[in-house]
This record gives sequence, C-alpha cells and structure tokens, in this order.
Amino acid sequence: MIWMCIALAFVVNVAHESRARADGGILFVGKVEPREREVIRATIVDTARRFGWTVTEKTFNEKDNEEVLACLRIDRPYVCARRVLKANDIDRLAVVDVGVTRGSDGKPLVVVTQQVIVPGAEVAFIGRRTCEQCDEAGLRHHVATLTTKLIEDAATGSHKTMLQVTSDPPGAWITLDGANAGSTNATIPTHPGKHTVMLRAPGYETEVRDVDAAEGRVAQVNVTMRRHHDTRRGGGGRGVLPWLLVGGGVGLVVGGGALVALAEDPVPGVPQSPTLRTTTTRGVVGIAAGVAVGGVGAYLLLRPKKRTSIPTVSIDRHGATVGWCRAF
Repeated sequence: MIWMCIALAFVVNVAHESRARADGGILFVGKVEPREREVIRATIVDTARRFGWTVTEKTFNEKDNEEVLACLRIDRPYVCARRVLKANDIDRLAVVDVGVTRGSDGKPLVVVTQQVIVPGAEVAFIGRRTCEQCDEAGLRHHVATLTTKLIEDAATGSHKTMLQVTSDPPGAWITLDGANAGSTNATIPTHPGKHTVMLRAPGYETEVRDVDAAEGRVAQVNVTMRRHHDTRRGGGGRGVLPWLLVGGGVGLVVGGGALVALAEDPVPGVPQSPTLRTTTTRGVVGIAAGVAVGGVGAYLLLRPKKRTSIPTVSIDRHGATVGWCRAF
C-alpha cells in the first residue's frame, strides 16, 4: 500500500504588499504522481474559488509539517498548530491523505481522506471518499465533493457566518437547505453562499426565502407569517370550501324537497300501482343533510378568524351526522 499526504493551507495574511493576494495554498507531502498531483491541485483551486478563495501552492518545511500532523491527532488541533500557521501566514489548514489499495476483487481503489482545521472550531472536520477504478474524471469528482463538504462544515463550525431567522409570530419550524434547523427565533451558524430557508407553522402558509450569506457576517431573514387564506377579500369567510358547502346544502334541500313533492305514498285499502314512488323518506333525509351541510358552510363564512372549535358533518346513504370539534 502506498500512502501520499497532501496538505491544503488557506492563507489569509500577506506579509508583503508586492506579493499577490492569496486566500489559500496547497502543500503536497510525500510521493504523488504528477498526473494525480495536477488533478488534485486544479480541483481544489476550482472548488475553493466557488467559495470566494484564491489558492496558490505553498510549501512547509519538514519540521512544521510533522508538527501539524501531530496536532491533528489531539484535541483542539487548531490551537496546537497555531504557531506553525502564524509563522506561515496561514489562517485555515486542510490535510489530504490519498491512499491506493485494492478491493476484494483485486481492482484498485483510491481512498481520499481530508481533515480541515479553522479558527473558532474546537475539532478537525474529517471526511473520506473511495474511488473505484479511479480515472481522472472520477478523482476530480471525489476530491471536489469532499472539499466542498469540508469547506462548508468548517465554515459552519467556525461560527463566523450566521443566519438570524425571525418570524412573526415566533415558533415556526425552520428548514435550512432541506435540513431541520430548530424553530424561530434563532441564530444559526452556516457557510458562505446561497441558502434556502423554509418556515412552517400550523395554521399558516409555508414561507420560503432565499438568502446569500457572506463570510464573517450575520444575514437577516425576517418573515411575517400569513394565515391560510388571509388573502381572501370580504367578511369572515375561509376561501372556496364554505361556499361549496353552502351550495351543496342548498342543492340537497332542493333535491330533498322535490323527492317529497313527487312522493306517492301508499293508501290503505287501495290497490297500489307497480310504479309507485315512495320517496318521502329519502327526501326528508336529503333536506336534513342539506340543512346540516349548508349550516357548516354558513358557520365557516361567519366564524371569527381565530378558531378554537368547528362543527363537523358526515353524510352517507342512510342520513347525516352532525358533530362539533374543539381545540384544547
């Protein structure tokens, strides 16, 4: 098994004005094939650029390199490595190990492991990717995916970039980039870049906001929650449903009345026609159901906005059942 060590250093301080500004540097340690070296270097440069960093290649001396690697094996690695980082004008550091081995089928596997330390974070952020039959495209994909994830995690862990999410009323559930993030009002650490914030609360419309977080700053997301159907004009109604219920109730009453009017009830002692229509019972049930359904619709139209209870109605071919539900 051949192991290669690659260190990525993010430089934030520049000692001389004449030197080009660089936010990061790459240090290759150990024997690395020229092709793999260039693929990894170019991928890290491209990935870091998406986060607003420029990267140049940089070299540590052997003593500093050994000290940094030793610090990664203990708690608070950034504090341990601070002397080396300061001496080299470095604020952030990532170490990348690339191992070449073989799988159970004998095919080559490339295992890429990265550790990142940043100021303000108590731990190193670690990730690993395995690339089977790794060609140039596969290696680039795995290094880019891993570098992106660790830069995001490290930025979040440093608590330098924050989102302050508030809602009126408070207590709405927060979903940040598809993951649960607690409830409002809250200040949430994140990484620089674009984010999607979703707020949900019972009785309110789901609110979605896009926000661009800048490194070292607090981005504000202030949302006034809208009640369901609050955009309806007019009285105290609640959208289309109440009107449908009122219309349905009227239809049932009219239909039931027609059935009663057309009924031909049997007369005792008189021979009955084979086509006799005995629809009185169905007509009465229809009228009762219509009154119940229309009453529910009328209540929904006239009820107060703040609802603590609501009537219910259930209709089947045998009749109608009216009830009442209350929130406690």
